[in-house]
Amino acid sequence: MIVFGVGLAAGIGLFFLLSGLLLKDGEIRKFWQLRTLFGVALGLVLAKLSPIWTRWDAVFDNPFLLWFMNVGLAGWFGGFFAFAGIAFISAVQIRKERGIRLRFRLWGPLFAGVLLFGGALWGLPILFPLPAANPLSAEELLVPDLEGKQQALSDWRGHRVAVNFWATWNSPSLAELAEWKAFAAQKPRGMEVIGVDVLNSETGGLKAVTAFVKVHKVDWRQWTDPEGVLQKGFSIQTLPTTIILDAQGNVAARHDGPIDRFWLKMHSR
Repeated sequence: MIVFGVGLAAGIGLFFLLSGLLLKDGEIRKFWQLRTLFGVALGLVLAKLSPIWTRWDAVFDNPFLLWFMNVGLAGWFGGFFAFAGIAFISAVQIRKERGIRLRFRLWGPLFAGVLLFGGALWGLPILFPLPAANPLSAEELLVPDLEGKQQALSDWRGHRVAVNFWATWNSPSLAELAEWKAFAAQKPRGMEVIGVDVLNSETGGLKAVTAFVKVHKVDWRQWTDPEGVLQKGFSIQTLPTTIILDAQGNVAARHDGPIDRFWLKMHSR
């Protein structure tokens, strides 16, 4: 989320800088800048609200969770096309009222801002990576399941494993619960799903976790991490965090924050 915010701010800043330099007509510049900001705002709002129609059942059960729900691919596509639509309509309006096209001076700053935004989303995690993790060593670590039996991820070598770090008090974890239920019910052959409760953060302890799992009908494997050894091994900084391990135990994909079933399906092949 921080990377997204930094990238968006950088893209908007570059757009304003270039449009200020290229558009000498003050009225056109102001109109174009305000309409672009409106398009960005509308796109973000529509994207954020997309779970209302893509996952309406979960939103209906608890509307508060909409704030934490992952937007998903469909939401971002919808938001982008709303933004692009506003920009196109605004350009047509400028041409109709002024009789000029201003192709480069209009579209150049906009494309530059979008490219910088996309570059930040891709490049910032590379330039500022998370603290080093040692997943192959973390695989060997033993942690208890809800019955107190010791478990290790290395026991699932040969399978792809989706590991979800979560906690009962964490609203984003609750927001993605419906996505995990849908994925776990139809997971691909050779894929295992394991939830790891960050037990050292639970005020109610193991009893609260067990009750939560029962009430919410969580029917996939649940372990706990009372000493935080798996959190340290995988450099978990955010809850929830999902890690996909390949059959050799390497990290094939990672997502910090709530996920959706589309992300899980895409990375479980």
